[in-house]
Amino acid sequence: MTPMDRESLQEEFRRVLLTVVGQAYSAAGYALDERPTQWAGGLFRFLKPLTAGAFAGLLGVIEYQHLYYPEDGFGRFRITLARTAQPGQAVPPGQQPTRRLLSVLVGGDFGVRLLPELEYWWSYAGVPEMGEALAESGRLAVGYGIPWLAGDLLPPGVGSR
Repeated sequence: MTPMDRESLQEEFRRVLLTVVGQAYSAAGYALDERPTQWAGGLFRFLKPLTAGAFAGLLGVIEYQHLYYPEDGFGRFRITLARTAQPGQAVPPGQQPTRRLLSVLVGGDFGVRLLPELEYWWSYAGVPEMGEALAESGRLAVGYGIPWLAGDLLPPGVGSR
C-alpha cells in the first residue's frame, strides 16, 4: 500500500469494506451509518433496527475499528457486535444492551476455534490482503454475528446475551 494521508487510508478501507461485505450486510438489512467524521478516524458502523424476536426495539450494530500504521505499512481491524437503544430512544423494558467482539463470540461463546486468539485483530499489508481479511471476517459476521444479534443463534448452553 502506498503512503497516503490518514483520511485517504480510511476511505480506501471503507471502499474495500463495502465491496467485500456491503452486499451481504445490505441483504441482511444492515446499512452503513453515514458518518464521514467517524470514518476518518477508522470507525465504520453498520446498523439495523431489530423489529422481531427477543430483541425487538433494539438496534443491531456491526462495528469495524480500523487502524493503519503507515510507517510500518500495515493495518488491522476488529469487529464488535452490539445490541443497543435506537437513536433518541431508551432501551425497551426488559432488554439489556450488550457488546461483544466477533472473535470472542465465535471462539469463546460458540467454541469454534478458527482464529488464533479470542481478542483477535485481522491484519493486512496491502489491498489484496485487506480484502482477504475482510472476506474472512465477513463470513464469520454473516454466519455467527448477524444471527446472534437477531437472537436466532445462541451459543450452546447460554441464554440470550
